[in-house]
Amino acid sequence: MKKRLVSTIIISAMVLAMTGCGKTTEAPADQGAAAQAGSEEAGQEKTYKIALLEKGAEDFFLSIDKGFMDACKEYGVEGTVVAPSTYHDSAQINNAMSEIISTGYDAVVMCPQDYDANASAIDEAYNAGLPVICLDSLTASENYITSICTDNKAAGAEAADKMAELLGENGGKVAVFANDPQAVSDVDRIQGFVDRCKEKYPAIECMDVQYYNNDLNRCSTQVSDTITANADLAGLFCVNNQSALAAGNVLVSYQKESLKFVGFDSDQDEIALMKSGVIDALMVQEPYQMGYLGVEKMLQHLKGESVPKDNIDPGCKIFTMDNIDELEQ
Repeated sequence: MKKRLVSTIIISAMVLAMTGCGKTTEAPADQGAAAQAGSEEAGQEKTYKIALLEKGAEDFFLSIDKGFMDACKEYGVEGTVVAPSTYHDSAQINNAMSEIISTGYDAVVMCPQDYDANASAIDEAYNAGLPVICLDSLTASENYITSICTDNKAAGAEAADKMAELLGENGGKVAVFANDPQAVSDVDRIQGFVDRCKEKYPAIECMDVQYYNNDLNRCSTQVSDTITANADLAGLFCVNNQSALAAGNVLVSYQKESLKFVGFDSDQDEIALMKSGVIDALMVQEPYQMGYLGVEKMLQHLKGESVPKDNIDPGCKIFTMDNIDELEQ
């Protein structure tokens, strides 16, 4: 069911399970106290309303949505997935947060787009007494309960290890493509990759990062131009699913499948590109766990339990043709 709320699209209907509702016998600490203030008496069951503020509609984010909604069903939460009217648009994400605040939710689980631009959304929620948990990425604001994000620097370093293995001791020139220089997840993956290459693989030359800023046609052009201008290009590192798909399609058209290629995430089209020999390895995160744990940890906070602010890393694993069957399961 889809509804439009000014600038916001609700892309998943609210769900309410009849079991597992939280108790409101005690007022939780900090913002959680405001969420329980509506209970009329101690011991009364409260059905919490939690919004997931999304930023994209790719398979990765749909998996986050699925984990979120499954947890809502299991724990008896009214859960709504809200997306900006324009995906990956920081201003629209901020607008969506304002609407969530005015709609009467108890809490927000959020996927930020921009480190600086989306900090104000978290601050606005905090000032309104609405607790926030960050998924996938962070912002400059410290006003969140906890975060559930891949350790992207470590994942980038593992991607460099795999690239070095693929290239062999001769190394070579590697092109790097990313979406947004303000997205912490992109920046951290790049830093992890580049730093590991400098530290352990001096034969690998990392080219300057090329950002496509949500324009996939631009990404395709960047990949095409890079291949044309660099006859000695040895590999590609794409830090998210969109850039991996764009680059993979360009490699097919150029018949450059021999280039070593490490990407991120596991869209079905990426898996198909791996099966066809275009992509050599995928760094696969756990988006379902991000969404599920977002609900679980928020409920703990709302019920007054201690939730450490330290990031919760749901993990990241390398997949190749050697273990692709496990990925498809």
